Amino acid sequence: MNTEKNAYFYYEENAGPQQSGSFRNIIGEYLYHWPLFVLFLLISVTGALIYLHYATPAYTVRARLLIKDSEKGIGAETALKELNLFKSNTVVENELEVLKSRSLLNNVVQDLKLWVQYQGQDNLKYKDLYDKSPVRLTLLTPLKDLESASIEITIKDKKSFILKHKNSESLVSFNSKLRSRFGTWKLDPSEHLPLYEGKKIKISINPPDKITDQYEKSLNVVLTNKKATVVELSIRETTPQRGKDVLNKLIEAYNSAAINDKNRVRQSTLNFIDKRLSSLTGELTSVEKNVEDFKSSRGLIDISSESKFFLENVKDIDSKLNEVNVQLEVVNGIEAYINSSQNTGHAPATTGISDPGLVALINQLINLELKKEQLLETAPEGSPVFEALNRQISGIKHSIRENIKGIKNALVTSRKQLQNFNSNFEASIKKLPGQEREFITIKRQQSIKEELYVYLLQKREEAAVSYASTIADSRTVDQAFYGSPDSPDKTLILGIAAIIGLLFPTGIIYGRGLLNNRILTSKEIQEATSVPVLAELAYQKSNSPVVIKDKSRRMIAEQFRSLRTNLEYIYAQKKEGRVTLLTSGMSGEGKSFVSCNLGAALAATGRKTVILELDLRSPMISNYLQLSNDVGISDYLNDKAYKEKIVKRSDINENLYIASAGSLPEFPTELLIKPQMQELIDWLSINFDEILIDTPPIRLVADAMILSKYSDVNLFVVRHGYTYKSHLDFIKQLFREQKLRNLNIVFNGINSSEQSSNYHYGYYDNKDITKKELMEAGVRDFFKRF
Repeated sequence: MNTEKNAYFYYEENAGPQQSGSFRNIIGEYLYHWPLFVLFLLISVTGALIYLHYATPAYTVRARLLIKDSEKGIGAETALKELNLFKSNTVVENELEVLKSRSLLNNVVQDLKLWVQYQGQDNLKYKDLYDKSPVRLTLLTPLKDLESASIEITIKDKKSFILKHKNSESLVSFNSKLRSRFGTWKLDPSEHLPLYEGKKIKISINPPDKITDQYEKSLNVVLTNKKATVVELSIRETTPQRGKDVLNKLIEAYNSAAINDKNRVRQSTLNFIDKRLSSLTGELTSVEKNVEDFKSSRGLIDISSESKFFLENVKDIDSKLNEVNVQLEVVNGIEAYINSSQNTGHAPATTGISDPGLVALINQLINLELKKEQLLETAPEGSPVFEALNRQISGIKHSIRENIKGIKNALVTSRKQLQNFNSNFEASIKKLPGQEREFITIKRQQSIKEELYVYLLQKREEAAVSYASTIADSRTVDQAFYGSPDSPDKTLILGIAAIIGLLFPTGIIYGRGLLNNRILTSKEIQEATSVPVLAELAYQKSNSPVVIKDKSRRMIAEQFRSLRTNLEYIYAQKKEGRVTLLTSGMSGEGKSFVSCNLGAALAATGRKTVILELDLRSPMISNYLQLSNDVGISDYLNDKAYKEKIVKRSDINENLYIASAGSLPEFPTELLIKPQMQELIDWLSINFDEILIDTPPIRLVADAMILSKYSDVNLFVVRHGYTYKSHLDFIKQLFREQKLRNLNIVFNGINSSEQSSNYHYGYYDNKDITKKELMEAGVRDFFKRF
């Protein structure tokens, strides 16, 4: 095929894809554009390789910790376990939350000074210098309300550096105090300083809370096994040493916090006992002084055996009564603690309480309140995070009240019983002689104070031993470690790049198909119009617009011969004076090209053929065949020339004649309806076997409709990739209303490596195509595949 404006033609064998509804043809369409896929694959894979080259590798740093969970039979072991007054009630699920707590992470961030980041310029990117920084920043003002900022310096020598300002630079000595908007600071040289002389260093400063947020999101704490209490801590870091330091410091902070929490309870107990011992020391001294004074003033050396019996029993009862009173005092202290709306954080003492349930509840309450205190450091009390915690505290306090109520009732009952026994013995003592009775009363007071003092002194020693032997309820199984970098994943990145490299061209091809409004297949024509496609003509370029030659076996020549044969079937018995009209929907569809070559094909069989150039507005055939257009059909219709004078023999074939358009008329349509037109057709039908009428586009002007009354067969030329799909509705209307008799379609200029006619192109003889033409065709075909 050629457009009517092309002056040079050649055949291109693989020019474009032919669409089809079958899966095979759809795949073929995409494979046709293989250079587009190769281009995008190269771009995407190259981009992925550049990214992998410059991307900072990330490591997963891990550490393992054994939590001694009392519920799973793993408790804290001490050398003096029998003296341990404070049983551990560790629950591993609670410890997981403690390990992830913001307060611990914030302590780690501040201890390791992670809010300062050092980076050194390495080609096109900055490299983190966490453990190799040549300088260390020291903030001389508090961290509170620290703002984000960055500092750029260049190491000049061992004593000074160049500080870059917005529009200037200044030379500063190390250890000099400097002031910026984030506070007062100084830089100290490190042991790595000599390696970075003359190099740029970037120091980034961020609020500790911001860094804490980042680590809180990246920290992962999980149980390695549901049946075990080993916890794995993991964190992703671009600098593995920093990740190791963070995890190790976190474990250290966790153990320290656990020990501190235990020691707070023990210290509270010691304080309670010390306070009671201090009070008893004075009371005991006073009583002993009374005994001494009584004996010396009365000269009393011994008392009767009956007095001793009463005294020993009273001492025993008083000792038990003292224990009950101590326990009641402890219970009252606990009750006052849980009923207080504002707890000071000092845990109540549980000395002397033997009920394990109450002790466990007290420990749980203490842990929850400590957790609440930690949260209050970072969040307001009205925050929703306290709702669940407050409910837990309230529930435990309710349980403690119920437990205390039972214990208190039992202790009060026991005290009343002991007091009754005591009253009986006191009544018996009153029957003794006065001196003995008075001595027993003084001695009884001494015994009470001594027993209580010894009891409290024993408990204090036990508490002190427990305090000294406090250890954390955890053990480090594996210190922080890391392996090979797990990101970026080269296989994954390259795989994604390959997928993107395939998806982009696929989307482009599919999108172009959706947006395309041109006719691409003969199947589209047949399904939309039901009009037969008489022939399909491939795109070709040649040095002549007439591709039909006597001995040519090129594909385009064979396709015109096929068109000629199909016309023979349509005309059937009519052998002479056959009139064929050619039209199209718009200009540029190759109508005149088809007319010339069809005429040449008919003339090659010995049939006398004439082509009427009746596109009086834009005649092209005369130019194609290089014929004079000084006298033509318009002159005949205006009675300025004879019909015999306007018909001229062409140089293409001795049987091919041309009736050119002549001078361009002002009103072409009015000329065509003159009687002379009928006379011309009648005369030509007598003198010629084949009459081809080349008309203007039928959608633009009415000329073709006027001339169709003279034609036996009407050919509508549709051009591949050029004619709009909307034209199909017009063709369908012409066919349905029979406005053009024997309407057939010629599908022209197909740019396809697989034509809809399914010809095998290798069958055709293309020896007359030069190597230059083949090379040009190959280049054009290659670029058309994009």
